[in-house]
Amino acid sequence: MNMFNLVARFWRMTKDSGSTTSEAALYFYLLNKANTQMWRMPIRCPTAIVSVYLNTSKQNVMKAREGGG
Repeated sequence: MNMFNLVARFWRMTKDSGSTTSEAALYFYLLNKANTQMWRMPIRCPTAIVSVYLNTSKQNVMKAREGGG
C-alpha cells in the first residue's frame, strides 16, 4: 500500500468513527517512521520516544495506541 492510499484511508476512517488528536498524530508518526525505514518490519517505537517526538504524555500515547483516546 502506498502513502497516498494510507492517508486517504485515515481520513475515511476518521470521517466514519472520528479520532483524537493523539490518535491522528500517532498514525502519522508511525506512517513516517515506516516510510523512513523503507517499510522494513518490525517498526520499533518506544512510548517514551514517541511521546517526546509528539510533545505529549506517555499516557496519551498509550491511549492512542489502544484507540481509546
